[in-house]
Amino acid sequence: LNKLNELHLGGNNIKIIPYDIYKLENLITIELCKNFISEIPESIIYLKKLQHLGLCNNNIKKIKSEISNIKTMKNICL
Repeated sequence: LNKLNELHLGGNNIKIIPYDIYKLENLITIELCKNFISEIPESIIYLKKLQHLGLCNNNIKKIKSEISNIKTMKNICL
């Protein structure tokens, strides 16, 4: 999993993004649309290569400002 750079798990009834997602340090794309996610873990800011975060059609009510610290981020879909 260390070399994984894309994670596509849309429509899988996922309720949480695990805190230790930061261990997948080579992720460029996270696509988790059409799930039941309600919050984004703070650990996501440690994904220094992340460019696309797809979370549309979930239950996210707020997004922490720390996510703006990801310098490579190009697109966030809520």
